[in-house]
Amino acid sequence: MEWFIYALLAAVFASIGGLINKKILFHEHVLEFTASRSLFFVFFALFLIPFVDFSISWKIYVLIYFVSLLVTGGIIYFLKSIRHGELSSMTPLTNISPLFLLIIAYFVLGETPTPKQYFGVFLLILGAYSLEVGITDRGFLEPIKVFLKSKIIHYMLFSLVIFSITATFDKLIITNHTNFVTYLFLLTMFKSINFVSLEAYRFGFSEIMHDFKKDFKLLFSDSIFLFFGQLSYFFAVSFPNAFISLIIPIKRTSTLFTTIFGGKLFHEKNLLVKVLACIIMIWGAVFILL
Repeated sequence: MEWFIYALLAAVFASIGGLINKKILFHEHVLEFTASRSLFFVFFALFLIPFVDFSISWKIYVLIYFVSLLVTGGIIYFLKSIRHGELSSMTPLTNISPLFLLIIAYFVLGETPTPKQYFGVFLLILGAYSLEVGITDRGFLEPIKVFLKSKIIHYMLFSLVIFSITATFDKLIITNHTNFVTYLFLLTMFKSINFVSLEAYRFGFSEIMHDFKKDFKLLFSDSIFLFFGQLSYFFAVSFPNAFISLIIPIKRTSTLFTTIFGGKLFHEKNLLVKVLACIIMIWGAVFILL
C-alpha cells in the first residue's frame, strides 16, 4: 500500500496549492497565471534531467504532447471555475471525477469496480448533490436548475472529464512506455510550451514579466507545492498494483482541507453545509479504496 501514502501526500500538496491558486486568481487572468506558473515548473523540472530517459520512441513523444494539450485545456477551464466561483463550492465538486474515471478506466485499462466501489461512487454523487442543495438553499430540485444555467459548473465538469481521460493516459504511458520521471518531465515541458504560447499570442510576453514582478512569491510557492504534488502523484501511479481509479479518489481528499480552510480564509458562506457534503464525498472515496 505504499502507493496510498504517495497519493495522500499528493493530496496535501494539492490542498495547499489550491488555496494559493485562489488568492492569485483574485487579481490575475487565468491564462496569465498559468503561463507565469509554468515557467517555475520548468525550473523545478530541470532537476529531473539526470533521471529522464530521452531514448523513448517518437510516437511516445507525440502521445505525451497530445496528453499535454488535453491537460492544458482542462487546467484553463478548471481555473476559470475556481476564479469565478466560491472555492469551497467548486473544489468539492472535483470529488465526482472518480465516477468518470471508473467508466473510462474500465474500458481502457480493464480496471473492474467492486460493489463497494460502486457504493463509493453513489456517495460521491450524493455528496456533490447535497453540496449544491446547501449552496442554493432553494429546494431539492434547485441544483438541477442551476446546473442547466451555470456556465461555471459546466467549466468544472468539462475539466473533470478531461482530467479523467488524462489520468487514464498517465497510467497507460507510465505502465507500458516509460518511467514516471520521464513522463513528468516531458509533460511539464510540453504544458509550459502550450501555456506560454497561448499567453504570447493573446497578450504578449510583457504580461508574464509583469506577473513575475507582482506575484513572484505567491507564484513560486504555488508552483513548488503543485510540482511536488505531481511528483508524488506520478510516483503513486508508477506502482504496478495501484489502480488509477483508486489513486485519484485518494488524491481528491485534498478537497476537505481546501473547503474548510478556503471557506474560512475567503469568508465564504454556508461553510458548514459544504464541509458536511464534502465529508460524505470523502467517505465515498474511502469505499472506492476498500
